Amino acid sequence: MKLLLAIGVPLFGFGFWGAVDFHQLGAKAEGARLAQELVVSGLAALAFYIAGQHALGWVLAGLSVVYHISVYSAGAKLLKS
Repeated sequence: MKLLLAIGVPLFGFGFWGAVDFHQLGAKAEGARLAQELVVSGLAALAFYIAGQHALGWVLAGLSVVYHISVYSAGAKLLKS
């Protein structure tokens, strides 16, 4: 059951992530997309933590936050120039 949780929750979350379109939000679309990505990645990390892979859950959570913030910051700088 724990393995199913650790694999199923992220798959469901990323499936939902791909199905949602934020273009209608205009200028707020990138912020909403970032929030959604952090929630989905957080769910994946939480699923690993609950499944007993505590270290992996923490590492995934930390890397996810650093990665998403870095990508969105770099993208914002590139779009402004």
